Amino acid sequence: MLTRELILHPALAPLQLAWKTRRLAFALGVGWAKPNRSHFKAMDQWATASPSGSGIGWLAATMDQRGSPGPLVALGPSGSTALEGGVALDLQMAPALFQDQEAQFLRPSRAGSNVLLRKMLELELAGNEEIQRLRGVLGPLPAGLDLPRSGLGQQVALALRLIGSGAAPPVIQMAQGGYDTHAAQAVRHPRALSELAEALAAFDRGLQSLKHRPQVTLLATSEFGRRLRENESGGTDHGSASISLLMGDHVPHPFLGTYPALSQLDDRGDPLATLAPPQLYQQALKL
Repeated sequence: MLTRELILHPALAPLQLAWKTRRLAFALGVGWAKPNRSHFKAMDQWATASPSGSGIGWLAATMDQRGSPGPLVALGPSGSTALEGGVALDLQMAPALFQDQEAQFLRPSRAGSNVLLRKMLELELAGNEEIQRLRGVLGPLPAGLDLPRSGLGQQVALALRLIGSGAAPPVIQMAQGGYDTHAAQAVRHPRALSELAEALAAFDRGLQSLKHRPQVTLLATSEFGRRLRENESGGTDHGSASISLLMGDHVPHPFLGTYPALSQLDDRGDPLATLAPPQLYQQALKL
């Protein structure tokens, strides 16, 4: 129980310690004023912090403004467009891809007079060299840390090793799927929440055990919430206002924003967003 009105799903029980120690907070009513319920459009909006969904990634833009050379590291299986389009080098480093590459095939000289191919090879070579550098400085995991064996757990392990390396990237992205519960939500949703809670609880335990690390704030988002009404398949469809999770060394405990009033719904019968994604990002960047 968070308040008299807000209660966590039982599957999130592993996060109770972080909540009690004020290392966990929730952003309430997060969403766009007129939400687009397409996955592709919504993901572009969240990635760019723009209702139009166009432009460079919001994290890439932030790092450019701060003059950071990066690298911006994505550990999720499909990367992150929020890290792309800026000056800072962004790397796709899913655990399965964290292996040696044949650098000789990336020599820009192989492009000959093809300017575009030369530029692509230069970027690939720079990324490969940075990956090899990061591999060389990876720190060990904290002794005795029990990590879940899920895909998200593997990402957490690599994130902790990067953070504890002494050369931590300014941004590390992780990703988890499984929340698009159009059917059988009563079975699928707790499973996804349990995987999330176990991985993040382990991440926070590991984070607090690392020595000589930077301050860390984790922000977890989804491109939209779910409908209030159940559909005919025992699930819920794409909705509007959602929540986001913040965890780490500096969070606005207990809440950021306000929970939408269930007495005031949009034309589809869904809650009205009270905190726009750009506002959430701005608050997270101040932490």
